Amino acid sequence: MKEIWKDIEEFEGYYQISNLGQVKSMDRDVIYSNGVIRHYEERIRTPVTDKNGYLMVTLNKSSKSYPKRVHQLVARAFIPNPDNLPSINHIDEDKTNNRVDNLEWCSVYYNNHYNGRYERIKRYPKSVCLFNVVNGEVIKIESISEAARRLHGSAGNIEEVIDAKGRTFKGWMIFSERNFNGLAIKQSLEEYNKHRPRGIVVEFIDTEDKRFYATENEFCHEYNEHPGSINTYLRNNRDVFKNKYVIRYALPFEESKYQNGQLLDY
Repeated sequence: MKEIWKDIEEFEGYYQISNLGQVKSMDRDVIYSNGVIRHYEERIRTPVTDKNGYLMVTLNKSSKSYPKRVHQLVARAFIPNPDNLPSINHIDEDKTNNRVDNLEWCSVYYNNHYNGRYERIKRYPKSVCLFNVVNGEVIKIESISEAARRLHGSAGNIEEVIDAKGRTFKGWMIFSERNFNGLAIKQSLEEYNKHRPRGIVVEFIDTEDKRFYATENEFCHEYNEHPGSINTYLRNNRDVFKNKYVIRYALPFEESKYQNGQLLDY
């Protein structure tokens, strides 16, 4: 990897950080309070290891000292963080390896549960399958890193939800290719749907019309039914409600396609 240098934010003209994890002080003249001018040559700074095993350097400016962790300087200078994630993870779990390709922004949860992941990832499949909970679209992607790029996230974001029933990242469920099948999708959707307001589809037995309702209450208000009765019916998977309706939870793509009370076109 070619070494690239960037100014350290708030220390422009004083220090730079490289994508290989090196810190250097810039060539400059410093005027001291007694009027003495001293010239400092550009040089690579030698980091020290803090009590937690991270490499640190001390940056000086305006007679003040600022201790900084090297991996944080690298990430802030070279790695975009559009989701404003709070933590930085060392992918190979070596806290002294501060190359940009060994760092990733991540959630606190992921960072705290990462231990041993470098070995576990060897067991991960190369290919993953994405399932969109809104429209049912399926995409096969050849690698976790490519999935992260497509979804504008990190590899850690993807790994957090792989084969995790009910969990999504930006509206996508993510499955390892070997575990991707209709049953896995069904079980994951069931878990996902437990934790959000649900639309329903009502089939009217007398007309065979099927209509979408944004909530159980919308249907109950229109047809003077009791929400508690509908909820019990759905929970117990009964076939017919009051010999008039067949009711089920709407699929995600139906919720995105239809308005409240709209007739289904299939």
